[in-house]
Amino acid sequence: MQTIETKDLGTGDGTKLTAPKQYFEWMETLRGLGVLLVLFGHLKPHPFLLSYLQSIMLALFIFAAGFLFNAKNVSTSGVYLKKRFRILIVPYFWFTVLTFVFWVVLFGGISSLVGSGDGAAMPDAIGSVDMPKAALAPGHQAKPGPLALFLLFLLPALYGNSKFMWYNLPLWFLPGIFMVDWIFTSVFRKCKTERKLLTWLIVLSLLGYLIGRTHLPFPWNVDTAMMIAVYYGLGYIFRQRYGEGWHWPWPIKLLIALALLGVSFFFIWLNPDAHPSFNWLGNLFYYHAGALSGVLAFMLFSQLLAKLHVPPESARTAPGRVVYKILGAIPALCNYFGRHSLIVIGVQVPAMSLFMTFNHLVFGMMVKEKIYSTGWAFYFMVGASLLMVPMIYAINRWAPWMLGREKKKKAAPPAVDSPPR
Repeated sequence: MQTIETKDLGTGDGTKLTAPKQYFEWMETLRGLGVLLVLFGHLKPHPFLLSYLQSIMLALFIFAAGFLFNAKNVSTSGVYLKKRFRILIVPYFWFTVLTFVFWVVLFGGISSLVGSGDGAAMPDAIGSVDMPKAALAPGHQAKPGPLALFLLFLLPALYGNSKFMWYNLPLWFLPGIFMVDWIFTSVFRKCKTERKLLTWLIVLSLLGYLIGRTHLPFPWNVDTAMMIAVYYGLGYIFRQRYGEGWHWPWPIKLLIALALLGVSFFFIWLNPDAHPSFNWLGNLFYYHAGALSGVLAFMLFSQLLAKLHVPPESARTAPGRVVYKILGAIPALCNYFGRHSLIVIGVQVPAMSLFMTFNHLVFGMMVKEKIYSTGWAFYFMVGASLLMVPMIYAINRWAPWMLGREKKKKAAPPAVDSPPR
């Protein structure tokens, strides 16, 4: 663990949410690794890898959010939730607007939605994004008109359910985690012990699971939030009991991480159809056994990755210094995307579509033919990640209001005394 003066311990948008000035580097690595794996999953790797990522990623992010939760922030829940609304829901609507502009511009201008609507401008890239098949239909309708525009973008954004967010599915996570915040803080303020807190969260999780079996689309995925909030509590309790994590020698930590990864693979292999983003869990025991073991495995892997920061100067040979630089770049890359995870959630669909469209237009690649190929999914992930870097810079530099924060004002130049006459 490192102690520094200022670091983003919240959602990756630059807003500090915790009073203690402690920075857990491995947690930032975990968030960055997680958001890259989410991007990888949305690009449709091998079906088993896809099932695996779908099963554990949501639990991993909620666990990380609970780990970073600070009880001092909920002395007044209204103030806390108001802050969370600003840094989660405000970006959610801004990214919805950005996505609307993106689709209109990319797919032949406004005529692709209210004009001929023949769908010719729509590349085959869309089919590889994780969204309902019916979402592709609007682009093939003739002259849908203003009402269709309202139904296509504004109404799904207001309702905030993942089943309707065809235009940018990952955005569902922002209102979803806001609901998790609201559920957890409401329970947390009424529970005096960790046991009581965890008991209530388990009860709510079971209730959310039962509601999800109705397959009804609840606003802001409140049923999913109820189901997954238990991992928020587990993350919070883990930090209270173990601080920054388990202090084991790295060989032991690696062996345990690999064992947990194997356990998670086994249970998800038994339960391949789970999709918690839609509150589809399949076998409840298999899902939680796979998700929890996967979360702990990636937590340990992230702690190991964070330790790869070795000064290149410590190597005795030139090849050794090159190796150290490469190893150090891995956690640095994860940390970068971890710091900006909120932006990555908002722009990954435009970045994926742009890179796929580039490959389609320049190389004549039929992207749909590459679906369920792990190698091609990795290639598209690398390309989309590179495209997101200038997007991250631009939003932080010129549009911080999209993230619910004000643009930093330039410091006034220091006053200069007039020379004596």
